[in-house]
Amino acid sequence: MRVVIIDENNFITYHITKFLINKKWKVKILTNTINRNLYKDFSNIEIETVDFKNANDGKLISLFKDYDYLLYGDSIDYNKTLKKPVINSLRIEIVEQTRRFIEIAKRAGIKKIVFLGSFYTYFDKTLPKLKLSKHHPLIKVRNEQLNLILKYKNEIEIVNLEIPHLFGKGPVMEKTNSYIIEETLLSQAIFLPKGGSTFITPNQLNKAIYGAFKYGENGCSYPLAGTNITWEELIDIISKTAIQEQQIYTIPTKLAKVGMKKKLKNHKNHGLESVLNPIKYIDFQSRYTYIEKEISMDKLRYKAEDAKKAIKESVKQYLRKENKNE
Repeated sequence: MRVVIIDENNFITYHITKFLINKKWKVKILTNTINRNLYKDFSNIEIETVDFKNANDGKLISLFKDYDYLLYGDSIDYNKTLKKPVINSLRIEIVEQTRRFIEIAKRAGIKKIVFLGSFYTYFDKTLPKLKLSKHHPLIKVRNEQLNLILKYKNEIEIVNLEIPHLFGKGPVMEKTNSYIIEETLLSQAIFLPKGGSTFITPNQLNKAIYGAFKYGENGCSYPLAGTNITWEELIDIISKTAIQEQQIYTIPTKLAKVGMKKKLKNHKNHGLESVLNPIKYIDFQSRYTYIEKEISMDKLRYKAEDAKKAIKESVKQYLRKENKNE
């Protein structure tokens, strides 16, 4: 099979490209930010540097031609702050880009699109009391994106993956992982709310993407299950892997919000807005946002793996990088 990949997350792109090439697929990567050296030993691959904002539709259609599938992800940084109102920028960057690539894929004869979405859309449905879309611009726009995607199911075959936290080793670090590990190791004492979430490995994501192309039902959105880990367990894994003793304190949700108020005030003073409201996010973070295995594993045909081991590998990679920079 032949697949076009558009995703600015080099961590995901590298892993899925390697996986699909091993399956004897032909891969074409379209990107404006890529380290070509990562792929120098790969065969059956094309890499095109594309300025998507300035490339006309005709150019993109020609790049999609003769390919069966499209894998698309926009890779928005969840720690991002932008000029207010942030939702306008997000709609252009996420919703309008998604609409454009679906239309181009249709015209180019692509048979199926798999989108790399976020588990936030899943929990917006399953935790309605938190009103995630109301409080978080990114989650509101992710829902708009998902609604747009599903509207096209009668015109082109479409599947969406709702991806949780991703840890693992690779030639590049996953951006969010670096941030979490760095923040943890810079602190002598960690204060965090109760709660936890689902974590997956690169291999699980690879197999879920492959399963989405091969077995995913048109018009379906699959929340990806993995290993359920509490925040206290996560911090403990990071600290012990780095051989760094830290005190971990679980604090009430109200107290956890106190530190975020200063952050929010600083954003407002500079005319900025966070894609995720830092105060309201504590309400989400203090839940046990776990995804049940039956929802996706059976249908996409991927299996349970040890995400705790993947977290350890991420920490070791981060430490190697830091030691190299010293």
